[in-house]
Amino acid sequence: MHRSQQGGYPTAAAVTTALVPYLQGPFPDAQVGTNQNVTVGSSAQSPITTPAAGANGWVYNETTGEIQIKIARWTPRALLDRSQREDQSPSSASGKYNLPP
Repeated sequence: MHRSQQGGYPTAAAVTTALVPYLQGPFPDAQVGTNQNVTVGSSAQSPITTPAAGANGWVYNETTGEIQIKIARWTPRALLDRSQREDQSPSSASGKYNLPP
């Protein structure tokens, strides 16, 4: 929505204030991971597959507009091969997910 109204994505430095009109309240702190804060780090990766350096709670690509919470150990589901995706299905016996180490 920001892009269509403003003609582009905001910078990483401005994203927390630029998106406020589209949120119900202030830009949120990250609620998971070791850096539970509102700070946004910049990444040139597309898609973002590894967290940006620093103590930021969020990772953002200014070119694509992709934003995600920074967590140290994360693999996007789309990047997993078929056997790994199947391992992330709930097992019928326990109903729990079997995630790869």
